[in-house]
Amino acid sequence: MLSVAQAVSEADFMLRNIDKERIGVIVATQDGVLESQVRYLKLYEKTKATSNILFQHTANNLLTGLISLKYGYKGYSSVICNGVS
Repeated sequence: MLSVAQAVSEADFMLRNIDKERIGVIVATQDGVLESQVRYLKLYEKTKATSNILFQHTANNLLTGLISLKYGYKGYSSVICNGVS
């Protein structure tokens, strides 16, 4: 989120007069939320129960949602995951 804050700050003069419904968020990732998904599955295997807190961090679009909420962007958002290590 720190790099997002810096990018938004640097682009502020360009974004200032644009309708926030026309600003979207696109994020690309290699691993996505893989670490959170593994923790969630390990918890389920061990306890046969899940965690609502952990679950919300297993969605690939978590970061785009957080960015959109923080800055009020309402345009199209997408996450690109390539899954190559």
